[in-house]
Amino acid sequence: MNTPTKITVTRIIAIILMIITLFVLSFFKDLNILMFGNSGINLVYFIVFIIFVIASFTDFLDGYLARKNNQVTDLGKFLDPVADKLLINSMVIFLVAPAFFSPYLKDNQLAFSGWCAIILIARDIVVDALRFIAARKKVVIAANIFGKMKTVLEMVAISLVLLNGWPFIYFDADWGFFRIANIIVYLATFVSLLSGIIYVVQNRNVFKEDQSKEINDEIKPILMDRKQTIGSIESFTGGQFAETITSFAGASNYYKGTIVTYATELKALLLDIDNDIINKHGVVSKEVAELMAIRGREKLKVNYCVSFTGNAGPSAMEGKPVGEVYISVASAQGVKTLSLNLEGKREEIQRKGVLEGLKLLKEEILKNN
Repeated sequence: MNTPTKITVTRIIAIILMIITLFVLSFFKDLNILMFGNSGINLVYFIVFIIFVIASFTDFLDGYLARKNNQVTDLGKFLDPVADKLLINSMVIFLVAPAFFSPYLKDNQLAFSGWCAIILIARDIVVDALRFIAARKKVVIAANIFGKMKTVLEMVAISLVLLNGWPFIYFDADWGFFRIANIIVYLATFVSLLSGIIYVVQNRNVFKEDQSKEINDEIKPILMDRKQTIGSIESFTGGQFAETITSFAGASNYYKGTIVTYATELKALLLDIDNDIINKHGVVSKEVAELMAIRGREKLKVNYCVSFTGNAGPSAMEGKPVGEVYISVASAQGVKTLSLNLEGKREEIQRKGVLEGLKLLKEEILKNN
């Protein structure tokens, strides 16, 4: 377990201690009626505020160290959001009704809006479900600026409620609904809801059914009935086409395999593509894509061979922009090539490329049969 992960675990422990502190100490009347002068700050809540601030700082610290020292791990990716949700949501739930946990605070302690708590927690559930579905489809959902703003505002709002509105309590104690602490709570809720809507809208494609299985189900009986085979030559997809096809039951009856020529020199070494052609057109080109498919069909001894070459990013390559992709399918009837400009992050471009390759392969198989 590396240092960032240890910090995350420490945060989880701090959260548990914080909740225990609130629950146990809230039943001690002498403590719960003890205030810091005329500040309106309760002693128990102040202790929890200190723990909360420390825990919130570690949320920044573990991520910073993990990125700086290249110590991002799967365990850390799992624990960090768990700790974040536990930190925020447990405090929100507790602060919704402080009088329920501590009857001595009924008349002199701010509470967190119940409706805001419902929205905040519901938003987190929706976004987490979205990330889960996306992860299953190997789509990475990156945090947006509103998500980060939401986290900061939630931490500020919880801190203000814990401090009973201090330092604004000196001039807004009689403002009712319009107390500054309440305004920050509602602002955090609005930004949280907005960020959730943006996440869903921007990543709505993850809810679409996987077309690759549907395409495979269409070409599978044709290939098996005619005893035809397919193969692939992959560059920018790095073997993902093969992974997709072999995930379907019975693929061994018609799919022979793939050759991954990710490095430029392998296109010449394994596929006998003339270096002069590569130097003239670049590896990301229609000419190279077609030769990859043609030579791949010969090497693999298949009826159909699909090839993939392109730039998945994150920067321009050979003067070709991110997303420029060429996909070819070679058969006994000739070669067909798609020239595409795909949008998205690296993983999304690769995933889209695989799907487009399947579509082109299906088109050629249906046309020739």
